[in-house]
Amino acid sequence: MAMRPIKDIINRSLQALGLPSVETVVSAPDDQTGWQMMGIANELGDQLFRAHDWQFLQHDALFTGDGVIKSFPMPDNYGRMVNQTQWASKNRRPMFGPMTPQGWSWIQFGIVSVGVYYRYRIVLDRFEVFPTPAAGEEFHFYYISKNWVYDPVASEIAGSPVFKDQITLDTDVPLFDDALMQAGCKWKIWAAKGMD
Repeated sequence: MAMRPIKDIINRSLQALGLPSVETVVSAPDDQTGWQMMGIANELGDQLFRAHDWQFLQHDALFTGDGVIKSFPMPDNYGRMVNQTQWASKNRRPMFGPMTPQGWSWIQFGIVSVGVYYRYRIVLDRFEVFPTPAAGEEFHFYYISKNWVYDPVASEIAGSPVFKDQITLDTDVPLFDDALMQAGCKWKIWAAKGMD
């Protein structure tokens, strides 16, 4: 699978539609077509990362209880949870959740037996657990990263791969398949222009 810079993907899409190519996609708004195509590509990438549990965007998270803290910050690249992957791994039990606000209120303030399962919810980019986890208890889950763009310029400077959640440079490389990005960009630009 080829991994092309976004400028090449956009120009291939425009060529297939019989539209002129662009010099850049990031010099807003000097080139309206390039600027619009960058917005379309970013919108497409955001929609794609939410649509499927892509293997190349899948990561795992681990939180360890200390007996006091019950809320843990989500990873910086957290996009969305992979369903039914949340486990209290020390006692080998699945977690119950995500809890609705009504369910969370019930377990917090109602007459309820705690039971054998931990419960969780995600609030303000934090993974909140009930009851407060015992010291050493571990919680694992898988999530889909929101960072679907590889930045080769920043990677060269940093000396390690740098990923981000939107296209900001002509040289940025979407992690999604080139053909998928081209087809999506063509469909979206045609739809934006009022075409079938």
